[in-house]
Amino acid sequence: MSQMSRRPRAQSPGPKKPDGEDDKAPTIKRGQSKPVMPVGLKANIPNAITALVVMSGCTLMVSLRPDTSILGYQPWFGVVTVGGLPAFGMIVCFLGLLADIGDGMAARYLQVGTKFGAFFDELADLTAFGIGPAVYFMRHCMDTGGSALLVFVCGYLYMLASVWRISRELVVHRGSRPLFFVGITTNMASLILTFLVFVCDLFALTNWLPMFVILLAMAMVAPVKLYKDPTGLFISFTEQQKSIAEVEKHEQTFQAPRDSKPVMPEGLKAQIPNLFTGIVVLSGCVLMTASSVLGLQPWVGLVVVVVGLLADILDAVSARWLTVGTQFGAYFNELADLTAFGISPAVYFMRHSIDNGGWFLLTCVVGYLYMLASVYRISRELVVHRGHKPLFFVGVTTNMASVWVVIAVCLFDVLGIPEWLPLPVLALSVLMAASRKFYKDPTGLFIGLAE
Repeated sequence: MSQMSRRPRAQSPGPKKPDGEDDKAPTIKRGQSKPVMPVGLKANIPNAITALVVMSGCTLMVSLRPDTSILGYQPWFGVVTVGGLPAFGMIVCFLGLLADIGDGMAARYLQVGTKFGAFFDELADLTAFGIGPAVYFMRHCMDTGGSALLVFVCGYLYMLASVWRISRELVVHRGSRPLFFVGITTNMASLILTFLVFVCDLFALTNWLPMFVILLAMAMVAPVKLYKDPTGLFISFTEQQKSIAEVEKHEQTFQAPRDSKPVMPEGLKAQIPNLFTGIVVLSGCVLMTASSVLGLQPWVGLVVVVVGLLADILDAVSARWLTVGTQFGAYFNELADLTAFGISPAVYFMRHSIDNGGWFLLTCVVGYLYMLASVYRISRELVVHRGHKPLFFVGVTTNMASVWVVIAVCLFDVLGIPEWLPLPVLALSVLMAASRKFYKDPTGLFIGLAE
């Protein structure tokens, strides 16, 4: 070890070598810094697989009512019908898990891992294994006569726990691939939930489902560190223990600079902004649930989104006013925005368009693209701004896009042309994914243009 310590090239990167000197690209090892964004077709292969994870979540959320076009509805019909063919909820969830494994394997095999890819994977997990199963659970229980209020509360808590857990993971692992987990993963929880929906329906125990969902939500937010590979076959116990020890040491000895934020909120006062963020998630949950209510007026969606936007402003204002901003809060806010202004408007649009005679396949494709663009945009923002509140935006924000979606739903409903609704939604998807930067305050009244 003493000989190794006298070799600085083994510990830190040396000067860049001339072109052609190295025939092989360096192997990216654990702990080594990754590129920020993927460049080229090869580097985007893992992200294409991650997009399939988002698709599985979108599939779980697009469930049609049994009283419209479904005969013999069963809980394992996740989508219930796609062009008349049944799709199974557990299979959809399992395929999403396989894609989630595949994107990591592709990144390692092709040696094209990026910081963007790590965030993109986490947000895809939230979509497919956090929000998707929650919507699936609520739809099933409400369709089978469960207490609407109890089911909604449990579904919301599961959704909130998923957002909380992944936000915490982004802080703990700082965008890197973890060697351990804190609490049960959303991936594991989603598989358990879809299986429980099937079993409880099989044995006529659906009324017990909310209790199981509460337990899963508690398990996700539990502050217990678990090995990523409990067998030690693929990742040695020593390596996993070292990873946990490094994070615990960082948590104990870390002192944020004066101009930096604390990592996690401590005390009731520091949680006040997060309570407002919880309301943002609630607005998204209400919008996704309300889209399944028969006879719902489109203006209700607009009201829900406005309430969510007000809560989104209040969480930032309260954090600044109380001087309790944290790194966790920044991530929590971004993931709440994804839930309320990225995922829920897509579900709301799809259900409204389908229920009003829109083309099913086109609606689902455009809704998925809107959802995918939201995940892509916020993942990019997390990389660009590194968890801090930005003073500029890259592409149209999910907040702004969500307002235009619900306005379009109202307008096209009044004009009697809901079948044309996919066009503006597709345009908004493109604008969210656009790489153009623009000021957060273009007037310069609240934030100086020099800043």
